[in-house]
Amino acid sequence: MKDYIFKFLFCAIAISFLVSCCGAKVPKITVSHYADHPVQQESAFFILHEFLIPEDIPEVGGETFAVVSGSGGAIRSVSGGTEIITAGHVCDTPENMPPDTVNKFSVFDPSGTRYNAEITAIHNRFDLCLLRIDHKVPTLKLAKRDPARGDKIFFAGYPAGIYQPGFLHFFDGYFAGKDSSLNSVFNLAVTGGSSGGVVVDRRGNVVGIISAVLSEFHHITFGASRDQIESFLDNTSDCETTNPCRI
Repeated sequence: MKDYIFKFLFCAIAISFLVSCCGAKVPKITVSHYADHPVQQESAFFILHEFLIPEDIPEVGGETFAVVSGSGGAIRSVSGGTEIITAGHVCDTPENMPPDTVNKFSVFDPSGTRYNAEITAIHNRFDLCLLRIDHKVPTLKLAKRDPARGDKIFFAGYPAGIYQPGFLHFFDGYFAGKDSSLNSVFNLAVTGGSSGGVVVDRRGNVVGIISAVLSEFHHITFGASRDQIESFLDNTSDCETTNPCRI
């Protein structure tokens, strides 16, 4: 039974066009919050999504049988906490999973602090998700407009699930424009684990969320646009963890 579950999960998440990967916890060390990069480091997060086997499955019930990781950023302060934005597929449960599969979310800041998180909203078409933590952290601002084609853009997150307290990986690239579905396209190197990473402009304001990468060339990256993020936030202000919104 365990072998079957592992094989199924590998097939379910190893989709070459979407980015996700595994990560692990390591000892805590210190981190500097001063760098020549516009991403607000205190607002960057490593996201760990664990799939737990239902208790009633013989022999293996209650065990963790897989994890998916991604990146994210603090985007909105709410009563008693903060909402972290990431890619929808980082939060979603693959189809055909065992009934009553338990989803557990943990988010880690660059210094190694861990927070429990719960889903408040998922947007399927925009591939966006909000996770809520019961803690106040600095939040990012949404840009007032899209970058111009050829403008420099920036990303900081955890590609390949490489997370360790004290680490935050920094990248830059260019805004390529929008595709026919009005998703943003970035010339930015990403790989599995980059999903949900916040893309910012020179001022550190949010202009996109990483969603997918062209498998043949990892410098052509797709993600939610500034307008899509704004629409998602406007339509999820009343969503709660007790009854998450699915748009």
